[in-house]
Amino acid sequence: MDNFSFTPLNGGRFISRGKGRHAVRTIDSNEIIFVIKGTLTMFEETRFFDLHTGDYLLLRRGKKHGGILDYPPGLSFFWLHFNSNGDFPETMPQSGHAVRPEQLAIYFQSFLAEQQEQFPDEKNKSLLLELILRELTRPGTLPPAPQISTLARRAGELIKLRFADHTLSLNSAAEILHCNTEYLGKIFHLHYHETFTAMLNRTRAEYAAKLLIESNNSIKEIIFECGFNDPAYFRRIFFRRFAATPTAFRRFHRNSKINT
Repeated sequence: MDNFSFTPLNGGRFISRGKGRHAVRTIDSNEIIFVIKGTLTMFEETRFFDLHTGDYLLLRRGKKHGGILDYPPGLSFFWLHFNSNGDFPETMPQSGHAVRPEQLAIYFQSFLAEQQEQFPDEKNKSLLLELILRELTRPGTLPPAPQISTLARRAGELIKLRFADHTLSLNSAAEILHCNTEYLGKIFHLHYHETFTAMLNRTRAEYAAKLLIESNNSIKEIIFECGFNDPAYFRRIFFRRFAATPTAFRRFHRNSKINT
């Protein structure tokens, strides 16, 4: 980090009233977020972060980032925008838990106090920014905060393993994974670029296609084996995926085998 220079821009302290969420955006500066109290859920590109009291997050310039859920009441965090003379050093952990959160909060407060002066001293602001960055890399810093993508991947694995379970849904998956249903739905969509239900239906329909080709089971039996409860709903999902009814799909593939 000693080979890099940093220029502070502006900072502030956010206190939530339980409304809104962090904007989804791409900016041309870096941003540090340091949570004073509460929980903040964020993403940057394809990475997800679940920040709690004492955790920090570095958002890099040119990377799309934003909030995943609405700000909970009582959430409070410092934020600070700054520029660097190059790409941020890879040795700087993107997220983690501060070794001395109280001291880090003092540095942020001092930065904001200097910023509020009628004629702010830019050198003082730069020194305070450097102290903040050095505090984040202080030896003994705890490992980065867990990534939310781990939870999304667990939900994806749950679909692969239990798609034939008629009771599997976003709600039941949230219960199994001990998390909020809305929370799971949002991070799942951000991670896989489709909803939990869409992936579940697609997995079931693809397994049904496999059974239609390889087994002699009736279509009613296959519908049940794949986890669908409603035949009409199954047919709609299957047609959407394969542009054919189950009967036509089976006939076509069996005739193809004969012709081969």
